[in-house]
Amino acid sequence: MGAEDPVLVRAPRVTSPVHWFRPQPIYAASIAVVLVAALAAGTWAFRDDLRRAAGLSAAPDYYLWAWRREEDLSFIDTDRVKVAAWTATITLLEEGFAVEHRMNKITYPSDAEIVAVVRLEADGVADDATVAQLADAIISATRPFRPVEHQIDFDARVSQRDFYRRLLEQLRTRIGDAALSITALASWCFHDDWAGDLPVDAVVPMIYRMGPDGDVIRAALFAEPTFPAPICAGNVGYSTDEPLAPVDGLRRVFLFHPKPWSEHRFTSFVREVEALL
Repeated sequence: MGAEDPVLVRAPRVTSPVHWFRPQPIYAASIAVVLVAALAAGTWAFRDDLRRAAGLSAAPDYYLWAWRREEDLSFIDTDRVKVAAWTATITLLEEGFAVEHRMNKITYPSDAEIVAVVRLEADGVADDATVAQLADAIISATRPFRPVEHQIDFDARVSQRDFYRRLLEQLRTRIGDAALSITALASWCFHDDWAGDLPVDAVVPMIYRMGPDGDVIRAALFAEPTFPAPICAGNVGYSTDEPLAPVDGLRRVFLFHPKPWSEHRFTSFVREVEALL
């Protein structure tokens, strides 16, 4: 199953053009000085300069998960905000698999960096031949987005870990210079460090939808805001509809919103997140 190139339409915009993406059905001297300079430079510089003057690390980059619905992300500042776009869901069946491609339009600035996200649903495991076909299907679904990074979203059970590892190994041989990351259950970054030697560049622990472990994990992060598993360092995923928890040393923050994103909702949520940093 293949995919055609997206329909890209340039729309006028003061700051930068945008891509309309619609896949086809087929597929230092003082804080005061820093404050004045930062206000002139804009919000991102303001926050970074103040944090550096206070001896803190710079604010992380933000990645907006854009899920199945139509999304307009033309408001983002592409210097600090990236698009993590859901491109497909692949469901493993008893014989073969089914691919659901993105159908809804997503709009973003033409210079935005894209992380192409594929959701994997599976009750069982796949043999080697099917694993290779799955890898090909993932690349086919993400190719129209021309991503700088591929991300797999799969809540692998213990019995599926070997299968998942083999799939990631197949993807690693196919993606060239692009990065490869996975989302992770928060527990994988605490007492269950099985992801440490996976062939990926990053693991993104999701600090939401954690089930009965949620309160325990959040309490642990408030007590010690780091993930015990080194592979999880520097990345985190938050949702607008669940409580936050602090994480030190963040370089990338992935944000999920159960409704369409707006500039106001994004900026207000960033303020909530950065209050913890």
